[in-house]
Amino acid sequence: MIERVRGLPQQTQLAIVNREINGLVRYRDDSAAFGALDYWASPLEALRSFGDCEDYAILKYITLAELGFSDRQMRIMIVKDTR
Repeated sequence: MIERVRGLPQQTQLAIVNREINGLVRYRDDSAAFGALDYWASPLEALRSFGDCEDYAILKYITLAELGFSDRQMRIMIVKDTR
């Protein structure tokens, strides 16, 4: 995917990376997938098995960095819903 989108406009790259990673990683809560309350899977683990929200974010961050997005263009936000 990285080589296929390289050179496209950045907005297009963002849309494709988001859509394709959402389709590649099978969502599963950490407790069900890894037997832990919180487990940060490596990008390869997430692609091979399961992932949750932070695993999607990390994989997208690394992919966009590989495409040349700068640190100033990206952020990983961590939010905890207390409800």
